[in-house]
Amino acid sequence: MMLAAWRFGPQGWFAQEEIPLSDRGFRYGASVFETLLLTRRGIMFLAEHTERFSDACAALAGTPVQVPPFRDLERLAATELEESDGTAALLRFVYSAGIGSVREALSDGEFYAHVEVTDPSLRPPSARVVVASHPILPVLNGHKCGSYLPNVLAFQEAVRAGADEAVVADPFGWILGVSMGNLFLRIDGQWKTPACSGGVRDGVVRAWVRSRMEVAEARIALDELDGVDAAFITNSRVGVFPVAVLKGRAIGLDAQVLRLDAEFGSLT
Repeated sequence: MMLAAWRFGPQGWFAQEEIPLSDRGFRYGASVFETLLLTRRGIMFLAEHTERFSDACAALAGTPVQVPPFRDLERLAATELEESDGTAALLRFVYSAGIGSVREALSDGEFYAHVEVTDPSLRPPSARVVVASHPILPVLNGHKCGSYLPNVLAFQEAVRAGADEAVVADPFGWILGVSMGNLFLRIDGQWKTPACSGGVRDGVVRAWVRSRMEVAEARIALDELDGVDAAFITNSRVGVFPVAVLKGRAIGLDAQVLRLDAEFGSLT
């Protein structure tokens, strides 16, 4: 449930829940976004998210973009969370190319944000993961952009199959991750995650995990999934999410991953 939405203007953030139909983010998907976890302690990894959001804005605009101060927004969102009696919420920053034609530059856009309640305790203890039937062509070097339909379709495919997520790959069969996050796989005793050079986004929780365990970045083909004996997913919504079933096959729940899951949960 969305609690509130804002737009950034000359006087700072102000309440606005509407976006003009002529906005190019709405019309063409010419926008980028970043999703953060807000708890009663504040926004988790705000600096890291801000850096990635700034990079995404520059990738869309083709030039550096000055992002607004998010500490003021954190206070507004925290007030909404407190009044909702929730324990956690997802805060999304959005940069849209704004009103204009396709001929006009994308560098004079608008900043929006919205917050919605979430409950991390509702996440199952482990995930069931399928493989999406259609490939995804990465754009903007893996940054989260408004043209997110291929990811949504992959996630919907997982839902219809009774699963929690879907592995997605590019047209050449190289794994990108899962539809809504990053993916870690143990193959032949070694932990691996798809390399960012292939259009994979270096998610904040992905980076947090790599600071705590030895993980190799690699190009991983879809057919290597048959040799996986442990796996987990990461993003701001689910944290560290152990995988119990991959492609219909039960795999082990690794003790180190379970400890990381608990450690991340203690931060929220």
